Amino acid sequence: MDLPWGFQVSGITSFGSSGPVQPVVSGVDLYGSGTVGAGETGGTPLPGGGYNQFNYSQGKSQLVQLVNQFNQTWAGKTTTTGVIPALAVPTNFSFPRSFNSQDLRVTKIFHLGSERMKLSLFGECFNIFNIANLGGYSYNLTGSGGGFGVPAVRTSNIFGSGGPRAFQLGGRFTF
Repeated sequence: MDLPWGFQVSGITSFGSSGPVQPVVSGVDLYGSGTVGAGETGGTPLPGGGYNQFNYSQGKSQLVQLVNQFNQTWAGKTTTTGVIPALAVPTNFSFPRSFNSQDLRVTKIFHLGSERMKLSLFGECFNIFNIANLGGYSYNLTGSGGGFGVPAVRTSNIFGSGGPRAFQLGGRFTF
């Protein structure tokens, strides 16, 4: 937007909705099929939870209820992979939030001599409100360290939308 006295202001607003979550039980052959989910991203979906329903149509209370049902039904039973462990959900877990970032640029234009020569000085601020856009969640209910639903990283753009608040100053000479 052009403003009086040779100033220009521009902005970018970025939003992204959060996706669904699929809690899994890894390292356990629940159904005797010989298939064992492994790793932080692989595993058997939590029985009774549907596919990708959490953070969409089911929330935290439904997850806690399904984990309790799993422990009553499955925990302690022996399968081809050994004894099925009891599952636990950390007290402070979360599902991902939507992505949100607002960026702003203010430019001052100086005309030097002729109309063709200009000096533009600008300042930019990325993620003005310093919103923590978190990621790296694990949804493995049998993972070690109690990392279920705990963000491991923050979006790490140094100069760009979504990372920690950052400022940048610059100039441009055109002729």
